[in-house]
Amino acid sequence: MNIGTIGKFWLYFLETPLRRQTNKRKDMFNKIKMENDKEIIKELDIDYIGDGAKNHTLDIYSIINQDENTPVIINIHGGGLIYGDKELNFNFSCELVKLGFKVVNVNYTLIPDGTFYTQIKDILAAFTFISSNALKYKLNIENIYVIGESAGGLLALMATGINNSSKLQDIFESTTNNLNIQGIGLLSIMLNTQLKDMVQVINPYLFTKQDREHKSFPYLRNPLAILQETKLPKTYLMTSEEDFLNKETLALRQELDKHQIPNKMIYFKKGTNYSLRHCFPIHYPIYKESVTIYNQIKNYFLFNNVS
Repeated sequence: MNIGTIGKFWLYFLETPLRRQTNKRKDMFNKIKMENDKEIIKELDIDYIGDGAKNHTLDIYSIINQDENTPVIINIHGGGLIYGDKELNFNFSCELVKLGFKVVNVNYTLIPDGTFYTQIKDILAAFTFISSNALKYKLNIENIYVIGESAGGLLALMATGINNSSKLQDIFESTTNNLNIQGIGLLSIMLNTQLKDMVQVINPYLFTKQDREHKSFPYLRNPLAILQETKLPKTYLMTSEEDFLNKETLALRQELDKHQIPNKMIYFKKGTNYSLRHCFPIHYPIYKESVTIYNQIKNYFLFNNVS
């Protein structure tokens, strides 16, 4: 069984909220996408590295009447580092656009074509591209926010932390850019890179021998270690009782408090009429709980409250 098959197996049984609801989710996604396609202005498959690789492309979403002063969200998809693409986050991104943001939706190299280090470098390269091409695409780099769900949350945490620390930029051999990241949103974050459960089979693919010998490895092995070297912006956290990774969000919040990083967390109890599983606001934008999250993200990012 190859790693791609393992990834799909994992997502089907663990990470996504599908299981017995696969057709329901697909129908919902396609119906909402049809409506969003009519309303959203899309600039698609922009190559942010210049190598022509699909995994090195990003999309920019906006609506009429937005301009160069509109706040920007960089959105990083999940998928356990081994699966997924920016299209999975299309409807979620569109909801953020409707709330008054431009959204940059980013692809990155998936394991086994790259490692965790490679993926972080991809996101940092996307940051640099956005900074360097802000005028061309009318992006407000003074008012940037970063959102990621599940593994995308991990990459958002790492890339933002590195971006805000000259020491970490040196360690990760990253170039400085002009992005002013005002806040991050981490939804159902996958924080642990030392997996112990059935998906520990991907562990050999996370780091090469070269990665393990690199000066960045202590941070790759323990992502929370970056909090000792950087100052994160205010952070919005979301998880739920039915999220199989909810303990990782709770652990992160404890560390954010320890390092005096402003944060807000919403924790949903078990759903009454439907399940509120891992990353449900990405897959089910019509749920009232999802709408609550979208509005909280807007209010926390722009007005520093979650009402």
